Amino acid sequence: MKQLMNLNKVLIILPLLLLGCKTTEELEAEQFERDSKAQAQLQKEEQKNQLFSSLITRTQALEEKLNSMSGSVEEISYKSEQSSKESNDQILKLLDEQSKRLGALESEMLEQRKFIEKVTETLKKISTNLK
Repeated sequence: MKQLMNLNKVLIILPLLLLGCKTTEELEAEQFERDSKAQAQLQKEEQKNQLFSSLITRTQALEEKLNSMSGSVEEISYKSEQSSKESNDQILKLLDEQSKRLGALESEMLEQRKFIEKVTETLKKISTNLK
């Protein structure tokens, strides 16, 4: 009976051992699959790193261009302000000169009006004396 129980144990354990144990080929295939997955993951990581590096380089180039353009815009703006200020100064100077000329012309016109009034008054006196 003891032998029968031992035989039953062997019969139960033997299929488990046969089914539970993997062959070298199966183990190599699993190892190959794990290695392939690991290599694929490494390639993905390397592609990500290359992509990030490329993006960083492009971003830096864009920042440099933006800074350069900002500098150009500021320079153009400054030159425009300077030119506008110079133009305004010239216009103010011309207006001041024109104002002085108009003032001089106005004074001269007043003098001529007074002279014309005197001449007219004198002509009236002469005309009344002749009558």
